[in-house]
This record gives sequence, structure tokens and C-alpha cells, in this order.
Amino acid sequence: MEYRIIIGLMFVLLMAPLLHSDVPKEYILKDNISISVPANVEWYDTGIILREEDYVIMRASGRWRYDPRPQFEVGPNGLATDEGYPGFKQGALIARIGNSSPFFIGKYWEGYSHSRGILLMGMHDETQYENNIGELNVSVEVYRKNAIDEANASIKENESEVQVENVMQKETAEDNKNKEESVCITLLVLLGLANITLYFNKSLR
Repeated sequence: MEYRIIIGLMFVLLMAPLLHSDVPKEYILKDNISISVPANVEWYDTGIILREEDYVIMRASGRWRYDPRPQFEVGPNGLATDEGYPGFKQGALIARIGNSSPFFIGKYWEGYSHSRGILLMGMHDETQYENNIGELNVSVEVYRKNAIDEANASIKENESEVQVENVMQKETAEDNKNKEESVCITLLVLLGLANITLYFNKSLR
């Protein structure tokens, strides 16, 4: 029986990286942090600084109350219905990045960071925060584009710019050469015409 449990745990550990199928392959894990988000703080500073286009995965668990009475205890998704509470569901876990607009997290959220700033979290409460009770456990995984890939992409971009500049310089040089050749041909034609005119003038004399 024990060996089956061990095999099962090994399978879960081996399969865990595959669960992030939506994480772009060029991204690498930058941070993996577990935090406790209190219910009685409007916006809790997680200390996590996100960059634009970071890929973030957040998982939340636990129970908290948007009122001291036990019947107002909810999970990360908040009330089963948002009737009477416009916007997010009452008691739901929400977040914002810096001063950007809040967005719903609930039990699970993943996607790209839409701005740069500190990740803030809190309970959505339409009434007040001071009498809220409890906290949620939230794990945050931050994936960031591989610095090597970014450097390579930057090098390729610079190489492309250099190639374009070289082509433009070559085209400019060819244009200048063509202009010089045109000027030379024009001068030769004019010189030929002058010689012909001189010859006829001598003949008439």
C-alpha cells in the first residue's frame, strides 16, 4: 500500500511541470511565493513587483468573513450570487497591479500582467473592512521571459537594423554613382556638341 502512495506522489511531482501548459515556453519561473491575505485590509501589499507581460498564476484557498457573524463566511470565490452587490461578488478575492483597475482572482487565476507595479490583493467588500475576519492562503507564481532569449531577440533586432542600414547605405551609394555617371555622360554629350558646333563654324569660314 505504501509503495502505491510513493509511486502516486512521484507521478504527481513528475507531472506538475506539465500542468502549466499555458505558460509560454520562452518564459522561466522567476518567483514562487506563498502569502496570507487578511480580510480586514482593503489592499494588501504582497511585495511582489510585476513587469508588463509577466505570466502569473495565482491559487487561493481558505475561508474568511466579510462580517464577524459565522453565516457570512465565504471562500476565495465569494458569495454564490452577486445579487445586491454590483461588480465583483461579495467576499471574493480580487487584485490590482499598482493603480490599475481591480480584477477577479477567486480560487484560481492565470494570465499576463497588463501593467507594471506592485501586486495588491484584498477582499471585495461593499460595506467595510474593519470588522472582517480571517485570511486566505495564496500562492503566486511569476514567470518571466528568459533573459537570454530577450538578449538574443535584442541582438537579432539590432542585426536587422544594421542590415537595413547597410542596404540603405548601399542603395544611396549606388544612387550617387548613377548620378555621377549621368553627369559625366551629360558633360560628354555637351562637349561633343561643342566640338561639332566648332567644326561647322570653321567649315563655314
